[in-house]
Amino acid sequence: MTAQHTPGPWKITTASGGREIAESITGRLLCEVYNAPGTDNREANARLIAACPAMLEALIIVSKSSGFARLNPVAQRRVNEAIDKATREE
Repeated sequence: MTAQHTPGPWKITTASGGREIAESITGRLLCEVYNAPGTDNREANARLIAACPAMLEALIIVSKSSGFARLNPVAQRRVNEAIDKATREE
C-alpha cells in the first residue's frame, strides 16, 4: 500500500482556458482539467483532484486506526477499495 503519486499538497492554478493542477512545492504541472461538452464543472473537478492526496492520506489513517474494525462492513470495504484503487499498480 505504497502510493507512487506526486506528493501533495496540490494546488489549483489557472491556465489558458483550463484549470491546472500543479504540485505546490515546485509548481510543476500534473494535469489540466477542462469542461466536458455541455458542462460547467471544471472548477469542481479541479478541486476534487487537488484534494486527492489529502483524502488518500486520511483514508489510510482511518484504515489503520483502532476504531476501523468497528465501522460497518460496507464502510470498511469502501475505504479499502478506495485505497487499493489509488495505490495499486496495474
